[in-house]
Amino acid sequence: MFVLQVEGEQAYVNVRKAFVAPAGYCVVSADFCQLELRLMAHFSGDNALICMLNDPVWDPFVKLASRWKVGFPLLKPDESPPSSL
Repeated sequence: MFVLQVEGEQAYVNVRKAFVAPAGYCVVSADFCQLELRLMAHFSGDNALICMLNDPVWDPFVKLASRWKVGFPLLKPDESPPSSL
């Protein structure tokens, strides 16, 4: 949910309400930390992704970004990124 300013007044917008499941179906959504990524890893059986998610030292999104974006530094949680990012 986010807030828009419309002619000086606040309007609350919930994008999820725009998705309506057909009769007999349901829309599933989740806001739990890394839950979607963990479910994807489980259902796909991707061992590399499962191992990465089980590593308590690294944030999985930082680790993925370091693999996908050339030059993106892989930093431990207590390290600060360079100011050039």
